[in-house]
Amino acid sequence: MGVPIKIPQPAGLTMEILFQQNVFSVPVYQRNYSWKQNEVLDFWRDLEDLIEERRDNHFFGQVVTFNHDNIQDLIDGQQRMTTSTIFLAVIRDIAQKMLVDEAEYLTQDSRDKLRDIMRDINQRLIRGENGDQATLKLQVSSESDRALQDYFYKRTHSQDVDYVDSHQKTEPMKNMDAAYFEFQRGVLNSLSKNKTLVERINLLDRILRTFIEKFYVVMISAPTQRDAFIIFETLNSRGADLKPSDIIKNHIMFLLEDDLEQTNLLWAKVSDQLNADSDRITSYIRSYWTATRRLVTEG
Repeated sequence: MGVPIKIPQPAGLTMEILFQQNVFSVPVYQRNYSWKQNEVLDFWRDLEDLIEERRDNHFFGQVVTFNHDNIQDLIDGQQRMTTSTIFLAVIRDIAQKMLVDEAEYLTQDSRDKLRDIMRDINQRLIRGENGDQATLKLQVSSESDRALQDYFYKRTHSQDVDYVDSHQKTEPMKNMDAAYFEFQRGVLNSLSKNKTLVERINLLDRILRTFIEKFYVVMISAPTQRDAFIIFETLNSRGADLKPSDIIKNHIMFLLEDDLEQTNLLWAKVSDQLNADSDRITSYIRSYWTATRRLVTEG
């Protein structure tokens, strides 16, 4: 009988504290960013409820990590963290655009508030002595990983992403774009309901404060990678928001934890051929298994 793991004490953290106190890394064996319009809209509607004071706070789910060298490897929760990073980037970019486009109409107080919004967000998205370390980054072990990491960094740090032709974008890149523009539409639509520029700037600041102060997660930081995998599988045992390919991948990585890099490279070869599309990967695995193994039906 195996020795039971010791579950670390969970910590309830607002998004403000979560970003302030941690630097996150998405391991190469994690599934790619997969949130679609429905999940993004749910995020925005939950935030609107808080802004309009229909609720006091919002539980944003759990985050499970493996802590090593002051880096939190995201075992569970990278979809939420990636989406949160994209959302903060949208707020910052809108503030930056208002600062430029409305320059001649801004009072000094309004100008300072927009700069405060941008500064506060950048402090949460960037670390390092030279401000060159992202708070959330993707680990790299293949060219496809490197391309996605570069795209994510540029999308969330006000840099040009038009260098990638639309037909060359992978599914995760398209999902990042879709989330960015969905949030942009939602925020701009809310701002447009206010008549004055001062009111719009105040609302933009309120949207930011509401998210970082009233969205919270429960974080479990495991002392070993193996413990983190076990906690992840336990919390997601029903697989409600995981594709079959995601569950299979996590289980393979759990079994082959001593050779994660090589295992991920082999997985990436399959994933790249299928454009990192979770549904296509699931279909491929199912077809391969059926073709190479005796089909077993449930009794």
